[in-house]
Amino acid sequence: MDKKKKYYAVAAVVGIVIIAVIAYFVVGKYRYGTDTEPAAIQYDNRDDLLGQIKAMEERKAAEGLTWQDTYRLGVMYSHVGRIDDAMKAITEAVGMHPYAKGYEAIGMIHYSRMEYGKAIKNWEKAAELAPSDSEHIKDLIGRAKTGTHMAKRTDVLEDKSKKGGLSWQESFELGTIYLSTRKFDDAVKHLTDAAKAKGDRADMYDTLARAYTFKGDYANAIAAEKKAVELAPKEKLYKARLDELVKFEKAVKASREKGGFFNQPKVVGQKTQPKAATPKPAAKKAEETKPASEAASKP
Repeated sequence: MDKKKKYYAVAAVVGIVIIAVIAYFVVGKYRYGTDTEPAAIQYDNRDDLLGQIKAMEERKAAEGLTWQDTYRLGVMYSHVGRIDDAMKAITEAVGMHPYAKGYEAIGMIHYSRMEYGKAIKNWEKAAELAPSDSEHIKDLIGRAKTGTHMAKRTDVLEDKSKKGGLSWQESFELGTIYLSTRKFDDAVKHLTDAAKAKGDRADMYDTLARAYTFKGDYANAIAAEKKAVELAPKEKLYKARLDELVKFEKAVKASREKGGFFNQPKVVGQKTQPKAATPKPAAKKAEETKPASEAASKP
């Protein structure tokens, strides 16, 4: 009996140890959330979000953050425009735990900076970690590869432009690249050069009209679209665009006259300052209000 008791006692101790080890890993995994998705970012307004950022920064300094909260902090930074801080935090998070959405976010930041090679590298890592989401990531990679080609082609054409050797086709190509990368001033310049050199192409004036529209120069946009319609009177698309431009310009003018949206630009995330009250003219002196004949009679 003594041997049996001893055997059962040892077995019980071993069992408790095994249970404790399993509990440690299971509970630890739940507690620290190694495989748990980061919670969604929720806030009511910018001030609320800034408050959350401050609280998380203080907690990070005091006790550190899990990889999930480090990632969430990076996302919060991106929501308030602190992109460098967002990049740093999200990079730190994926260093703590490989997370597909983290690599995807890093890739997006690189892409926005036109750092296409770095974007592709991070998106490929994201696709490797999350094969089920690889379709839309492959689409992002394709866009980045197009951007890489476009960037290289832009460098070639810009170098040639500085030497004054662009053909009208190259001017048009460079203008459309600038339009797609939202460099509207440069787009207008090169598209105008192309149109001057080859003035019988309606599509050039239509593209030039779009560049002017994005700049907010509706008068020149209408003039360019009218030229496109003149060169291709049977093209319904150009006529439709011209009609829309004319209507839009009228709406903008009306809004400005009424002090509406187009007269009061507002920066996202920044409160619009109220207009200063226009001071009332001071009351005229009694001397100034007297009839001229009376005033002239005084010595």
